[in-house]
Amino acid sequence: MKDVKIRIKKDGSTTLETSGFKGKACEELTDKMLKDLRDLGISGQVKEDKKKAEYYDTASETKETAKY
Repeated sequence: MKDVKIRIKKDGSTTLETSGFKGKACEELTDKMLKDLRDLGISGQVKEDKKKAEYYDTASETKETAKY
C-alpha cells in the first residue's frame, strides 16, 4: 500500500514521508507535489532527503502514476 505522510509543525517546517513506493516513484511524486505548490505561489526548499531501502529496489520497480 502506498502512503504519503505530511507533517507541518507550528514553526511552518514540513516533513514529507512516503512508503510503499519502489525505485524513483516516490521521488517523482514528491517532485510533482513541490512543483504544484510552487505553481500556487508556495515556495520552500528541501533541507534533507533521506532515501529508504525501497528507493534502491529497482528489480521490482514498475512505472506507476501516483495521484494525490
